[in-house]
Amino acid sequence: MDRRTLKTQRLIKDTLLQLLQQKPLHKITVSEITQIANIGRGTFYVHYPDVDSLYDQIINEAIDNLTELFDQTYPSDADDANFTALFRAVTQYLTTNATLFGVLLRNQKSGKVMRQLKDLFAQRVMTERQFDPNDSEIQVTVAFTTAGAIGVLSDWLTGTLDVNADQLAQIIDKILAKF
Repeated sequence: MDRRTLKTQRLIKDTLLQLLQQKPLHKITVSEITQIANIGRGTFYVHYPDVDSLYDQIINEAIDNLTELFDQTYPSDADDANFTALFRAVTQYLTTNATLFGVLLRNQKSGKVMRQLKDLFAQRVMTERQFDPNDSEIQVTVAFTTAGAIGVLSDWLTGTLDVNADQLAQIIDKILAKF
């Protein structure tokens, strides 16, 4: 893709996020987006079929980016697992994209997004650790731990937890080391 295409897509995505801070997704129209972004409706439709598709693409990109971070920073040594680097990378990504994740947490589809993340990371942990998928205790442990980590990250992002990113990463690492 050329730079102009990427720039236009970024403008459209940023405009949607701006609007999502003010109102729910179902009340946002293509006309509003194009008016605020100062682009033609045709330009919007060249890139996205509708507002819901645009929203879904934003979510999918965020999940893909988090998946890539997970793959790059997940501890490779099961005997000496240090999750601090993983959670530092995740908290940095969440901080850099705070507007996006703030909107996602307030949006009506946020439960679906959080469920996708939990399922994705649970599956990744099962695969990475080569856990037996038929072992009920392992399944429950991984589901519990993954849901807890995502819940804590969500609370941190919304300001419920008053700790900085490094503290959060270290605390989560200590908790996970007990498992």
